Amino acid sequence: MTTGACPVAVVVNDDLSQLLLMSKLLEKEELRVRPCRSAEEALTLMAEQGPPDVIVTDLYMPGIDGWRFCRLLRSPEYPAFNRIPILVVSWTFSGADAEQITANLGANAFLAAPYEPSELRASVRALLEGRRPRLSMRVLIVEDSPMQSTILSRAFAAHGYTVMAASTGEEGRSLFRDHSPQMAILDYHLPDVTSDQLLSEFKQAAVRTVAIMITANPSPDLALRFMRIGADGHVRKPFDPEYLIDLCEKVWRERSLLAVEDLLEERTRQLRERERQYAQLCENANDVIYTHDLSGRLTSLNRAAERIIGYTRSEAMTMPIAHIIAPEYLGLHHEMMEQNVRGETSGEAYELEVVTRAGGRVSLEVSSGPIYRDGEVVGVQGIARDVSERKRLEAQLSHAQKMEAIGTLAGGVAHDFNNLLTPILGYTSLLKLRGRPGGDVYQIAQVIEGAGERCAQLANRLLGFARGGKHLDVPVDTHNAVREVVELLSRTIDKRITITQRLLAEESVVLGDPNQIQQVLLNLAVNARDAMPDGGNLHFESAVAVLDEDYCRTHQGATPGRYIMLSVTDTGVGIPREIQQRVFEPFFTTKESGKGSGMGLAMVYGIVKNHDGTIRIYSEEGIGTSFKVYWPLATGVSPAPFPIEKAQPIPGRGRILLVDDEELVRATSAELLRQMGYDVVTVSDGQEAVEYYRRCGDRIDLVIIDLVMPRLGGGDCFRALKALNPSIRAVLSTGYGLNEVAQQLLDEGMAGFLQKPYQISELSEVIAQALQHRK
Repeated sequence: MTTGACPVAVVVNDDLSQLLLMSKLLEKEELRVRPCRSAEEALTLMAEQGPPDVIVTDLYMPGIDGWRFCRLLRSPEYPAFNRIPILVVSWTFSGADAEQITANLGANAFLAAPYEPSELRASVRALLEGRRPRLSMRVLIVEDSPMQSTILSRAFAAHGYTVMAASTGEEGRSLFRDHSPQMAILDYHLPDVTSDQLLSEFKQAAVRTVAIMITANPSPDLALRFMRIGADGHVRKPFDPEYLIDLCEKVWRERSLLAVEDLLEERTRQLRERERQYAQLCENANDVIYTHDLSGRLTSLNRAAERIIGYTRSEAMTMPIAHIIAPEYLGLHHEMMEQNVRGETSGEAYELEVVTRAGGRVSLEVSSGPIYRDGEVVGVQGIARDVSERKRLEAQLSHAQKMEAIGTLAGGVAHDFNNLLTPILGYTSLLKLRGRPGGDVYQIAQVIEGAGERCAQLANRLLGFARGGKHLDVPVDTHNAVREVVELLSRTIDKRITITQRLLAEESVVLGDPNQIQQVLLNLAVNARDAMPDGGNLHFESAVAVLDEDYCRTHQGATPGRYIMLSVTDTGVGIPREIQQRVFEPFFTTKESGKGSGMGLAMVYGIVKNHDGTIRIYSEEGIGTSFKVYWPLATGVSPAPFPIEKAQPIPGRGRILLVDDEELVRATSAELLRQMGYDVVTVSDGQEAVEYYRRCGDRIDLVIIDLVMPRLGGGDCFRALKALNPSIRAVLSTGYGLNEVAQQLLDEGMAGFLQKPYQISELSEVIAQALQHRK
């Protein structure tokens, strides 16, 4: 052994990568490491250079394996190595059996892999410091001759054994039971029990104990008798104690080797079973599992690959993997392959597309790494998951979120716009009431009113796109809506376009805004017309559709239920696939400048979503386009008539509390109400309204409440007023549409809904209806 400052460690492992790893770890402990690829190489090296300070060896190696290597190091053949501490490291074997057998063959410590680097360094350091000596073997000597017992005890102790001596069978039983010796030396003649009985008891209690019978009886029959009752050998007196010790160790080593063989056989069986299970697991996996060599040629594929890429295994394994990679991803593929060939792996997945046998494309999420053999990279292995569906759903979700965000913005713009239009149209109504029909003031007011109404229509189109932009929620017969649109189109559309309809749905009534539903059909029809400049066919169709969970899982925004499907189909130029996902975006248009605002389909999308529906587009260039709109069916209701023309303002009497944070809206609306005959009290927010009503509520006949206000919003204001007077009559006024919040307040008891901007006729009608049922 060395006496210098740096101890020497011999490391034995047939796996080059593991050998290099352990060597580097131990070199950091300031050890001089002598790496060896086999036990034979290690024995030769130590014979030439002398014993090291510690030996670290693998168990499962070709040629002389780790167990036989340990036995040789503790055998008389290599006496110089008998006391060198040995650490066994194994990736294949673990557990108490492997550790015990290894110790029995002479190792001092056992470390199951995988392990932390600190564990390896600590184990070696402990051996070098003598803190983990070789396991001491225990031997029980049952001999009634004091002299013979003393001689044997001293001999075994000299070889490092822990010795227990007994002069009677009963004493031997007690020591055996308390200490479980690995070896038992039994005299044939004992004063209290027969050795046959004692041997039988020992073997039943511990079958692995090495039992040697000693006797002065020269009878040859005894040897056979001893073997029958379980003895592992016998020695006739007188004998050399060294011979007995050598016999015991020989039997113990053979027994340990048999245990090793049993363990190896069991582990081999387990490895084969595990290999079969892994092969089956790979074959049954839904992901592609593959390997390829350094040239990029596929060397193995599982069954999933055939399903995903369309090639059979035999076909795929005749081509380089780059053959199926989409051209724009070849650079990424080569970069990752070079990284793996260098033995590097980031552990992060990357995405690429492959071209299937049919010419289609599949998006794959790939994780790959190097394949090692004898420490050298010989190929690449990887798992590829088909993420095409996930990417499609992610795109749908992203699109839906973008539309939702734009819708929220559009709703806010429309709300502010409607608040500004309310005083414009309100004062216009007052001018007309105070002017002379046909007079200059009246005609000017009429022009302003027309412009204001067109602005209001634009704001309502924005609300139609905004989430929650319905104005009404009444039963609508969609078949009637289609017929009215067809009738309108038949008078105005290019005569080269043939219009047909096939309305087969058994149910056709939905809950919604009839004007908006008709607007959807008109917008889709106008887009179809523009797609057929040279004429073609425009077809309307209906059918009842049931959207199930499977459909909704793969179509973002759809919910399960019964729908009426209305389709608008043309035979026009079609829409390129790359822009189909953008057609519903506000201000997106492919038309020439001045021929389209890009708001038509955005409004269609918003209206359909506001009616809890869904819309799908199917288009092929040169063939045509079909928009399919799914409206939730309503049952047990009758359709309402379409809105009729505006009525004259209805005069009234009573006191109205007007709550609005916009000063112009308050002033205009108050003047309109007074013009109709009402007394008006105005406040600027919900908190002020509650305080006033608490003082003077008994003199208030109706409250008009704006929805969005500082301090206390319209909803909370109404609830606070209702707590003061459960029978209160209140009307909700908002620049937003009839959204979920507004509908909730109507369900809670609000008596009416006013959509800003409103004129005097609309205002008077809503107030008259609200006051009609007051208590």
